[in-house]
Amino acid sequence: MVSWDSGGGTSSRADDDWGDVTPQPRPSTVSVHGFVDDVGRPLRDAGTETQAAPTLFLAIGLALASVAIVIAVVSDSASFASVGWMLGGPLAIGCLAVFLQKDTRRRSQPWYAESSLVPWLRRGLVFLAILAVALNAWTIANAVARGAWS
Repeated sequence: MVSWDSGGGTSSRADDDWGDVTPQPRPSTVSVHGFVDDVGRPLRDAGTETQAAPTLFLAIGLALASVAIVIAVVSDSASFASVGWMLGGPLAIGCLAVFLQKDTRRRSQPWYAESSLVPWLRRGLVFLAILAVALNAWTIANAVARGAWS
């Protein structure tokens, strides 16, 4: 009979499941090839390359909004204004959405390079998109009100 209150001796009974437990080595958090998860599988290599904001999508959005503003200023046609509304609204804001998604992913990387220009480009894109939508919507509303859709 084994006494559990004395703490002395070893447990070597055949039906004892705790007797042959050996401590398992804990995997390290960093391997030769990068980071590993709790099980020891290597994660995707973060690399040492500096990640910057994907400003290409901001540039495309700014270009789309600018073209939409030019369309609104130059043309009185409601058909052109609807094209300008589409360029300056959903497409330009869609570029901003893609930028934000990719930028958020890049910010989670250890080598992200912050830029002081990016917030201003983002604000400019939002301002130009609102202006483009408003100008083109004015042209469309004016054409519908006068019955001169062309």
